[in-house]
Amino acid sequence: MEMTELEIFTQLLTASLIIMVWSFLYRENVFYRIAEHLAIGSFFGYILYMSLKTLYDKTLVPLAATWAPDLVLVTIIGILMWTRLVPKLVWPSRISISVLAGISMAVAVTGAVSGQIIGQIRPMGSWAGQDLMTNVNNIISAVAAFTSLAFFTYTKEHKGVLRVVSRIGRTFIMVCFGAILGTFLMGNLAFSIGQIPSLVTGYGVYVSVAGIILIMADLILSKRKMERS
Repeated sequence: MEMTELEIFTQLLTASLIIMVWSFLYRENVFYRIAEHLAIGSFFGYILYMSLKTLYDKTLVPLAATWAPDLVLVTIIGILMWTRLVPKLVWPSRISISVLAGISMAVAVTGAVSGQIIGQIRPMGSWAGQDLMTNVNNIISAVAAFTSLAFFTYTKEHKGVLRVVSRIGRTFIMVCFGAILGTFLMGNLAFSIGQIPSLVTGYGVYVSVAGIILIMADLILSKRKMERS
């Protein structure tokens, strides 16, 4: 099936951006900086668009239908945030920032306590109908949560039983960080490998060949400069 001009352009653009980003593995260069700026600009542009769309859909449209007190309050807090763009009228924006920071902290702490602490200890209370491996997993999760909390106990010196418990917690924390890092690296590698077909199929092949030629030319020019110096 014949490809459209838009599909061809999409393949060329995708392959070009991938090559430009990966060129950083060779050395820092202008092509990488262009791709970096495009990525950051696109990200902030998307965030701005979604923010304005959310403001319109979730606040302005409902506010036009009904003057509910909660909508009015949200609108006022949002408007105060924009005063930060006025150099001589910055202080009202601090009200909005304080409200958002307080709500964010409350949600984060509630979620952390509920999911990461209580959620890890709660399975210890239900043994009926559980198989052996599930019970073992529940015990390990509860012990890991309890000992990890003991490691962050700063109001008492780590001596005696607390010293042993905190060291066990430190081991669990190291295992947890290692698993998170491993998952992060595997995800990045899987994403990178998933981009390879864009470079070896279709019109992406021409971009890959052009990238290889540019690298080889740069290597030759760099070698000549070193020989002259």
